Parts: sequence; structure tokens; C-alpha cells
Amino acid sequence: MARLSMGRVSRIVWRRCNPYLPRSVCELILAIRGRIIAARQASPHTDRTLDMQLLKDVHDRWTTGKTRAGDGMRDYPNTRPHLSMDYLAGLVRWLAQSDYKVMSYRDLAEPIRVDDEEVEFEHWIESAVTRNEKAVLLQYDVDARPDVTAAVLKTHIEFGVPANVMIFRRKIFDWKLKRNGIVEYDEYELDYDTLERFQEMGGVIGYHCNAFDRSGGDNHRAIEIFHEDVGELRKRFNIEFFSMHGGHVTPEGKCNATIPIRRHLKDLGLTWVHNGRSVVFHSNWADGGASNPRYRKECNDLLDFILSTEVGQRTRMLFHPQYYNDATNSHFDFPVIQDSNWVKDTQQWAEEGKLDRERYWNARYAKGQASVEEFGRYYQADGVEEPVFINGLSRSGTTLLVSMFDAHPDGAMAYESYPRYLHVPSDNGILTMEEFTYAYQVLINYEESTAFDLLNRPPLRNLLRFAAVTSWTGMTTQETGELLRAYLIKHHRVTTSMEALKIVAATARFKLRREDASFWGTKCQGNFEDYFALWPKARLIYLMRNGLDILASQKTNGAFNPDPLKLGRQWHNHHKQYREFIDAHPDLTVAHVIYDRLVEDPKGVTRTLCKEIGMPYQPRMVRQHEVETTLTQTPRGQLSAERVQQPIDSSSVGRWKSILSDAEIDAFLEGCGGPTQFERHGLDWRR
Repeated sequence: MARLSMGRVSRIVWRRCNPYLPRSVCELILAIRGRIIAARQASPHTDRTLDMQLLKDVHDRWTTGKTRAGDGMRDYPNTRPHLSMDYLAGLVRWLAQSDYKVMSYRDLAEPIRVDDEEVEFEHWIESAVTRNEKAVLLQYDVDARPDVTAAVLKTHIEFGVPANVMIFRRKIFDWKLKRNGIVEYDEYELDYDTLERFQEMGGVIGYHCNAFDRSGGDNHRAIEIFHEDVGELRKRFNIEFFSMHGGHVTPEGKCNATIPIRRHLKDLGLTWVHNGRSVVFHSNWADGGASNPRYRKECNDLLDFILSTEVGQRTRMLFHPQYYNDATNSHFDFPVIQDSNWVKDTQQWAEEGKLDRERYWNARYAKGQASVEEFGRYYQADGVEEPVFINGLSRSGTTLLVSMFDAHPDGAMAYESYPRYLHVPSDNGILTMEEFTYAYQVLINYEESTAFDLLNRPPLRNLLRFAAVTSWTGMTTQETGELLRAYLIKHHRVTTSMEALKIVAATARFKLRREDASFWGTKCQGNFEDYFALWPKARLIYLMRNGLDILASQKTNGAFNPDPLKLGRQWHNHHKQYREFIDAHPDLTVAHVIYDRLVEDPKGVTRTLCKEIGMPYQPRMVRQHEVETTLTQTPRGQLSAERVQQPIDSSSVGRWKSILSDAEIDAFLEGCGGPTQFERHGLDWRR
């Protein structure tokens, strides 16, 4: 019988067995085989040695794979680490020495009443303020790798830091249920000794409910499983709280969280604390799906949630310990958000071997606090401020007038930092604290193009617009994020125009201090009361332009698509609103400018304007095209950016006569109530 070479044996085995091997093993064999073929081509006398190496490598790696397959991780991808164990263990050690109280669900102010969780929340706040306490709650959902949870809990036990651990009684393969509708049980070996020591130390062991998944979608059976699970777990642990597992959601929207279990809770002595019903927190953070692209649309770096938790507040941080691998892993591999600055920073710490202590968290916390303090200065006025606010209908020449004041040696203008971008979501809904945090984290952590792409969706698109227009003040995307964080760390959300105006002012002060100017300003919206409530000594300039020229400009510039009748009404009402405001506030500093007069006699009109608002005239104001402003440095599509870089002239006055049709002119005149408004201001309306 002819002897077969090892190379031929390996090829026969491969042909006959590869259809039955796991895909990961096939890929491994092919990769090694490719290296062998390449080496054989370089040295044809290595057939036996290389084929033996092939079989040895496959055996070694396959054996390692089988060992890991029995560690409770079979339902979780184990092809690569996600986060370093030291990242999480370091947080626990740092919290033990911080001024935060690490609370558990046992530290709630009182028992939770279903549908009235706010009562406990309010009572807890009152008590926490009295104690001068700020709190964080750590919750671990043990969906897989209970061995990793045990490793984390040993740090909790060592440093006496409580947490809340939600465990299954039995675990199934989530992916098999979701893909194939199959309920198959997985390995799930709990470290009872460590869990019991953790509970004795003051930690909370809770029930993680996957009863609906295991019931095959039968609510009656799910309730039975729920009772069975709680009864069995209580043989070892004091189960008082439970959290629903995310698990599978049916097309009808049924899942673990929809089990009709509420009427049984009183008899069971259980409190529902998360997912479906929840304790209330000022903010919530979760590590999400660490390998899921959707994670980029969730908050990520938990440092900001810790920073923003002040006295009388509490934050919940939800972890899935399987993401943090094991105690021997020194890597920090978060594949979906590797380009995030905080991930790069953390990877560097890990590579330098400094991530295994609380020093990492101390350093990052101090850095975050320093940034908040630095950018928080821009929310503080240097004495009594007299900003310049410019108002006018779109395409009235407001950008020209703003650029003229920006060219003033003492001026720092913010152009179009409108407050509506900050307090009105692009879907007209409500932005949560978590969404605001996500927005500024994105701006801080990503390159501009990536950051803008991540924010280019409802309800965040207006925050993207704000970040874009702040570049006209000379701010980078990251600086805008840092500025937003400095405000939101303390205030959490922006819900009113007044709050948003404080951020707008901060962007202008940023420019003012960088350029060593003495006054700042911006275009303003029609809510004049808000502006003057915050800055009673402000100067307001109202710029009026021939409405027909506005119509012509809107037709030929940008994406306005104006309706002549509606624009006529808007032109009339816009000026009427301004007149009513100044008539009601005669003591305010205001000036009224006609665009046509400004461009026909820029020097004379500007001198008069400056005198009216009590500001020294500077010749540079009418030579704004010679001054390199922050707008010209970063025009970013501003419609008038190119025009204001040219000398002031009157070429655009009366353009409407060559652009508008008779029907459009008539419709505009009907909308504004006839030619009276034109005649009052000496504007031309005749064809």
C-alpha cells in the first residue's frame, strides 16, 4: 500500500470534512493552508513539516475554542475582545475613593409604587440634598459570561462597593430564538460563592427575567416560569428586585417586558426596577451593543454622565459584563467606535499598562472637569454687557451689516447662532438629556465629517446646524462640543429660548476673548423680550429692505421657494412686530436702517447708525471686504459669505424689476396690504 504524505492526508481530510466544520475552523484552516502553500512555493522540500504544523495549529486552536465554548459564552461572539476588564474594574476602584455615593436599589427612598415612581424620586432628591449626596448606581445584566461577572464582583467585594447584579435562572440561545424560533438552553454556570459573598457585603442580587423567551411566547407559561425562577433563586439569594431581559420581540410587539406580571408582584414581594417599568434617574447610561453599529447612535463615554451628576442627583449605569472579557485581557477593542477620541485615549492607557488602577479614571475625570471649568468661563459676563443684535427678514442684508460690525476693531460677531437650533428639535419633539449628551460627545470625540454624519438625523439635525454655524465664530467642532458640555453638565437640557440664548452668548464671548474685543453681537430672532431680559443695555438694529427685492433674492439664492402672497404678509408682520416692541419699550437703545440707503451711502448711514446706538464709528466698518473675519475664514456655505467679501455697492437695489413677474408683484402687494408700507419708508414699488 502506497504511503500517503501528510500533505495528501490533510487535503483528503479537508475535502471530506470541511462541510461539517464550523465556519470559524474552516477559515482558520484556509488561512494556515494559504501560508503553507506560500512557504512551499518558496521551499518545495517542506511538505511534511508544514502539513504537520497545519494539523498542530488547527488542533491547538480548536482545543482552545472548545475550552472557551464551555465558559458560558457560546451565545456571545468570542472572536475578539471588546473592552478591557481593567476599564470596568478601575471604575469600581475609583468610585470607592471618589465623592460619589454608589447606591443600590435598596437605597431607594421608599418602596416603589407602580405607575407612581416619581414620588420615590422626589423624596430621594430631598433626602440626598440634605445629605449633600450625589449618587451613581451600577447595574450588571448578566446575559452571558457569568465568569466575567464574578471577576468584576471580586473588585466590588475587595473595595466594599455595592452594585446590582441581575442574573438568569436559566439561559437560552437568544440568536437561535430570534433567527429560527428555537428555544435551546445554553451553559450558564454561576459562581455562587462569589455571588453570596457579594450579597453579604451589601450588594444586590436581582432576577433577570427571560421567561417570555423561554415560554415560546405563551404569557400563561411565562408567568409560571417567572414564579419558578424566583422561587429557585431565592433558595440562595435575597431576591427583591428584577429587570426584564431585552431578548426577542415578536412582530406583535410582545416580549419579556410585556408579560402581565404586575398583579403578582405584591404577593411575590418584588420591585420592577428596569426595562418595562423603571426607577427614575436624572440620567441613564448603558454600554449598549458593543459590536452593534447602532451603538454609534447611543451615548457612549460614561464619563460625562458621572461628571453631570451633582448633589441631589443620581445616575444609573448599565453594564453587560460579557463585553469586558476577563481579567487576563489587557486590550481595549471597541470595534464600532474605534475612531472616537475617548476610545483612542483609553487604548493608549491600556497599551501603556496604566489601565489597571483608578489612576486612569482620576486622570480622565480631572481632564473632564478642567474642560468644563475652562469653557464654563464663556457663560460668565465680564461686567455689564452691551451686545449688538441685528434683526431683519431673511435676505434683507443682515449678513452684510453683521460683517461690518465684525470688521469693527472692537467687535466680535457670531453671525447666525440662532437659539432655535438648540431648544427646538428637528422633529419638533423633545430632546432628552441623553440626546444632548450624545450630541456634544459626538462633537468632542469625532472628526467633523463623521460628527456631522452622526448628527444628521431627527431629532438632532438642528444641533448639527448649530455646530455648523458656530464655525463662523471661529470655533472648531470640538470646541463647540466642549462649550455645550460645559453648559449641559450643569443644566442637562435646553428647553427654552432664554436657556439657548445663554449658549449663543457663550459662542460670541469665545470669539470676543480670543480676539480681545470689547463688544459682541449676533443676528437675533423676533423674541426681542428674551434678548433684552438678559441684556437690558443691548443695542438693537432693525434692518429693513424693499420687500420686492427680498422676494427676488429669495427666488435666486438658497432654497427659500417663497410664496409671494405669504412673503408679503411676513414682510408686513415682521416690521409690525418690531414697531410694537420698541413702542412698548421706549427706553431701549434701538436703530432703524433701510438697506437701500445703507448700500447707497455706506459711510454716512453707518456714521449715523453708530451715533444712534452710542458706538464710535470706525472706517473699517465700510471696508469690511478688506478684513479677514471668522466668516471669510470658514464660510461653510453661508449664502452671503462671498458677497460680503466685495466692496459695498447698490447693484442689488431694484433687481426685482428684472426678475419678478407682474403676477408675483401683485401677489406680494396683496399680502403686505398694498403700497402703504413702501411709501412710508420711501421704497419703490412701481413697475
